[in-house]
Amino acid sequence: MTGSAGPARLAGRLVALGVTGSIAAYKAPELVRTLQAEGADVVALLSPAATRFVAPLALGALTRHPVEHDLMALLPDGRIGHIVVADSADAVLVAPATAHWLGAMANGLAGDTVTATCLATAAPVIVAPAMDGEMYRHPATQANVRRLRDDFGYAIVEPEAGALASGSVGVGRLAAPDRIVDAVAQAVHGRSIRAPDPAVRPPRSDAPRDADLIGRHVVVTAGGTAEPIDPVRFIGNRSTGRMGVAVADAALDRGARVTLITGHTSVPPPERAELVVLETTAQMRDAVLQALPGADALVMAAAVADYRPRQVASGKLSRGGGLTLELEPTEDILAEAGERARALDPRPSPGRVRGRDCFAGPGGGKASAEAGGPARRQRRRGSGVRVRQPDQPGHDPELDRRARRAPAPRQTRGRGPAARPRRTLAGRSRRGRADSGDDEHDLRMSATAETPRRLTVGDVARMHTDGQRIAMLTAYDYPTARLLDEAGIPLLLVGDSLGRVMLGYENEIPVSMADMLHHTAAVARGARRALVVGDMPFLSYATPETAVANGGRFLAEAGAQAVKVEGGVRSSRTIEAIVKAGIPVMGHVGWTPQSANQAGRVRVQGKTREQARTLLGDALAVQEAGAFAIVLELVPEQLAAAITQRLRIPTIGIGAGAGCSGQVQVVTDLLGLDSWRPRHARAYADLRGTIVEAARAWAGDVTSGAFPGADQTVTMDDAVLDEILGRSALDRGADVPVGGIPLDRDL
Repeated sequence: MTGSAGPARLAGRLVALGVTGSIAAYKAPELVRTLQAEGADVVALLSPAATRFVAPLALGALTRHPVEHDLMALLPDGRIGHIVVADSADAVLVAPATAHWLGAMANGLAGDTVTATCLATAAPVIVAPAMDGEMYRHPATQANVRRLRDDFGYAIVEPEAGALASGSVGVGRLAAPDRIVDAVAQAVHGRSIRAPDPAVRPPRSDAPRDADLIGRHVVVTAGGTAEPIDPVRFIGNRSTGRMGVAVADAALDRGARVTLITGHTSVPPPERAELVVLETTAQMRDAVLQALPGADALVMAAAVADYRPRQVASGKLSRGGGLTLELEPTEDILAEAGERARALDPRPSPGRVRGRDCFAGPGGGKASAEAGGPARRQRRRGSGVRVRQPDQPGHDPELDRRARRAPAPRQTRGRGPAARPRRTLAGRSRRGRADSGDDEHDLRMSATAETPRRLTVGDVARMHTDGQRIAMLTAYDYPTARLLDEAGIPLLLVGDSLGRVMLGYENEIPVSMADMLHHTAAVARGARRALVVGDMPFLSYATPETAVANGGRFLAEAGAQAVKVEGGVRSSRTIEAIVKAGIPVMGHVGWTPQSANQAGRVRVQGKTREQARTLLGDALAVQEAGAFAIVLELVPEQLAAAITQRLRIPTIGIGAGAGCSGQVQVVTDLLGLDSWRPRHARAYADLRGTIVEAARAWAGDVTSGAFPGADQTVTMDDAVLDEILGRSALDRGADVPVGGIPLDRDL
């Protein structure tokens, strides 16, 4: 019956999703999305065992409600969380439901939030069991199912047949999400909404924000300026300042230090901002130019007056007679700020200044693209300020996302991350040019004498939002990292593949934390701009506590900016703990090399229905745990493209086709250093042949005496040598070799 009803069968409904401790819990995020697609407001309930399969943070981020997983926990307003859910939910869905939960519920044992909510609610309850086949067929389980259905009136969505987590095949797989949602829609059909008032329902939480502007200084202008006619009258506009204040609030929420330069506003400014209050356009111009040198970004949201009276009366003008004003143009703050920004950061198109009115011109600042706008836009374009029309791509981030979700190959707009002022790298001393040994390299890397700014995970997110494909290469040593950084590679991965590539191990398992820290530190020293990701080696993230400690070592000791963690659902709690500790994480699903001993030979993952659904669940779990990107390794192209379209974070493919947000390749495969190369890699050079031939040629020259030659040899003055060795003119005339001079002559 999927699709037979309207497009929003659950519109306005509150659905409580109870998740118990089954391996199928990884499908909970997908169930949330499917329910939301039908218009439902979803709140999640987790049994204690379920929290080991799916992170509360993941479901909280998806549902925008506090996740109920503690019977004793209270809501911020003091209400009992699971009771509020029981009283306001239009339906309670338990999916997956384990055999243990079925038995507890059939006997009324309220030992967790899921059973307690079901006992306390008058709403219909829908149960979707999931467990091993023999367990589901057991008479005790079947008796519990019958009691819930026949005595309690619960709707049972029978499990499906197929491959099970135990490796056997039978009836016990969680039903497809569409079947489950159909059952929910059928259960509430014809019933009135129980709690339409949002105040009665569980409270909603604000969408989590990335703290990607910590350490940044953002200057925002807001409101309208007032140009005086006399001491009591002025020329102004009806600007409320709402846009600038909202921008300032958003920047503060993301960790930035904000200077808000404001004229007349009708909304209160954020208390956390550094406030500069003024009246005229000239005063705003002075304040902006004073703040600009220390700013990372300037957002011009103020509605400045385009004209002002040429002369201002010293006293109040009388009302009698008419009034004629001679007006003159005010300062073009945006154009001048753009010129200053270019002087501070002379690279082309710095893109650090954003203006509100990109249409203002001779027409008096009317919001029309035709009203004399080109001349003023031309001045701004010459100053290096990017001005984007409302109908240009990128104006609506959601439209950008939809455009990126078109079938592969996906089109990009060729825009990179916004340029930022260069800053000295934290924790690293800046070397003088005399010590660097490569002045030309330093000049290429920076238009000034300052060290280039290191890319951040925020830059990666902006690249993804702008539709720019992301290139990542592995690096294991200082010289390679320096060359790749010079080539402009934005992400460098110090992979545990160094075990095979650099250390001669059979696989990645023997690689230790000491190995990884040693090589990551070398790469971090060589890369001055690229974001360096350190691969967490085998057993370095066995528990969340161990993972946080070792992840911190990558950043504090080795100088990395992020870490990579293998695994999906099984690693989601670990990833969540690392992210909460302030350490950016890149996920890795598909073929995971550290699982080689368990998975067997290297093979493509996700070719069967079960594997594909598992991979999708893994990717969603990694995203909701807080990872900023995810590597998809050895995944069919169509599946990788589908996962990419489902995620908000970028996917980096290796052997996963062109539908990913970016690609990664092992640098030795790229350079042709190995005699064998995997199918998914492409060699862009043949350094193996070059190195072998160079070594053979050198050895031949050494054997023949051709090396070293004059160009490789340093000589000294013969007279100085004679003095050192005590050699006389007679010795030279007799052509006595240096080694033939008696030692006692020197003594």
